[in-house]
Amino acid sequence: MKIMLKSDTDLKDLETKVNENLAALEADGAEIMGIEHGTETLPVIRGKEIADYRTSYTVMIVYEPSRPGALK
Repeated sequence: MKIMLKSDTDLKDLETKVNENLAALEADGAEIMGIEHGTETLPVIRGKEIADYRTSYTVMIVYEPSRPGALK
């Protein structure tokens, strides 16, 4: 079992990355075991003040790589 983490601050860019990786894994014959997602918002600090907040989105893909010579 392997885990792939993808993270981005733009949700559409992350969606594109995840879809590309899922397509590549499926093309290689990997078995997708699960997909989890999370969001975190972190403060951007300038000096002693919080200047802004930045949101980061993360997706975890759990998969089993294809085995050489496995029957499909």
